[in-house]
Amino acid sequence: MKFKDVLKWGIKPDQPRFLKRKIYQSNITALILAFFVSLPFILISQNTLKPTIGIPIAGFILSLLAMVLNRFGLIYVSRIIVSLVPVSLATSEAAFIVEAGNPPMVGMSMLSLAFLFIPFIVFDIREKGYLFTCAGIAILMILGFDFINEWLEIDLDRSELKKGNLTRVAIFISVVFAVGIIMVLLLENKRSEEISSHYIQESKDIARKMEESEKQAKENLKEVELVRQNEKKQQWAVQGLAEVTELLRGYDSLKSLCDNIMAFLVEYMEANQGSMYLIDNEGFVLNLYATYAYNRKKFEEKQIHPGQGLIGQAYIEKEVIHLKEIPQNYVKITSGLGEATPNSLLIVPMIFNEQVEGILEIASFKEFDEHQISFVKKLGESIASSLKDIKINESNKELLEQARQQEEEMRAQEEEMRQNMEELAATQEEMLRKEKRYLEEIDNLKRQIQVEN
Repeated sequence: MKFKDVLKWGIKPDQPRFLKRKIYQSNITALILAFFVSLPFILISQNTLKPTIGIPIAGFILSLLAMVLNRFGLIYVSRIIVSLVPVSLATSEAAFIVEAGNPPMVGMSMLSLAFLFIPFIVFDIREKGYLFTCAGIAILMILGFDFINEWLEIDLDRSELKKGNLTRVAIFISVVFAVGIIMVLLLENKRSEEISSHYIQESKDIARKMEESEKQAKENLKEVELVRQNEKKQQWAVQGLAEVTELLRGYDSLKSLCDNIMAFLVEYMEANQGSMYLIDNEGFVLNLYATYAYNRKKFEEKQIHPGQGLIGQAYIEKEVIHLKEIPQNYVKITSGLGEATPNSLLIVPMIFNEQVEGILEIASFKEFDEHQISFVKKLGESIASSLKDIKINESNKELLEQARQQEEEMRAQEEEMRQNMEELAATQEEMLRKEKRYLEEIDNLKRQIQVEN
């Protein structure tokens, strides 16, 4: 067992820091009392004051006992012993060696006064009940010297005392004790300052780590919020694409389909108005197929040629046009309160296989976010693909209808030709009958002429 471990007897991890410090100081004080006070007095008493040797021996034993009591957790009993035993034994020793009615020796008085400060060393101000009780008892012991002196008077050879050796030793021990206690307090204060500095540094480190943790937590929250917003935007886009896909599946006609898509898109984007242009089959003109809450002021015509205006420019360049400063009188948003220029205009070409099938134009008082622009662009690709198929299907329907009409016309022509052939055959048959009849009449006339001749 190390010496440092002995000084920590009675100290437990769950104790307050002040209590740990006071137990530590109590153990140091007990060692000083045992080896630097009691032991020297034992040696002196052995040579000069043998009848009083039991007092320093008791002090030695009780000092070590106090440490043992600390070891077994009796920290308050231990500190009471350390506080009261030294001053009690010193006062008793002084009373023994001084004749009744005489004042105490200077050296013993100094030693008793030095011991008077022990309660303030081993008890904290927060333990004021123990502190003031022990200090009060110690003061009463010193003040009751005359009573103890009369009560403990014994026959003693005091010739050695006249030499002053005991006084000098007592003064020396009191000084050593006082210096030792002061050194212990200084060392303990230094240790406390170091511990305080350590705790302060730890507190700063903890505060810094907490600040870093808080900063990291805020960054994590920002990342989580960003992820959540991105997921929300993705879900928003996926839901929009799914609803448009559902519209594309159940269309009745191309015109009604475009109307339904524009109505959904403007409302889903929380915009104010929009329009859809589709390129004709020859690729020469963009026809206005659908509008929603729309009132165009500059381009009232239903057709726009490639390269004409922003719509035509977007068709030629195949690029999204997002304007936050709208050209004067290009477009107005009409409401019950009047007309106003929008704050944001989005023109998106609907592209499939690098071929522009049409243009989406959306106007709003609010600026469009990047995820909304990306959504309309993907939506345009999906609509373009479906429109391509729809155009092909409608074209095939028109071709089939034309073929059916041609087939019916051919059937009608065939029926007409058949009837004509039947009429021609009947005519030919009638002509043959007439020709036969004419020939018969000619033959009859010839026979009549021959008969007459």
